[in-house]
Amino acid sequence: MSETQPNPNYTTEELVARYVELRDDIAAKSEEFKATKAALEESMTILNDELFLRLKAAGGTSLKTRAGSVISKTTTTLKAADTGVFLDFIRTTGA
Repeated sequence: MSETQPNPNYTTEELVARYVELRDDIAAKSEEFKATKAALEESMTILNDELFLRLKAAGGTSLKTRAGSVISKTTTTLKAADTGVFLDFIRTTGA
């Protein structure tokens, strides 16, 4: 059988039925995974908060254990309420 010829072993109805079955199965499993993932992320947030408190209590920026390390870093970001005005200011003042 060549790749340009349909597979004669299945009817079109059988192929469509299988496709729909797989599509629906993926949709159901995706919803299940969303719920499971949300619960796991909530648990990770609780652990993260506790580890941050322990890191802060130790007065450091990292803790090392046999299971892994905890590292805290601060990220500074800036946000312009009106990017156009900000860019005009930079162009005008040469800042």
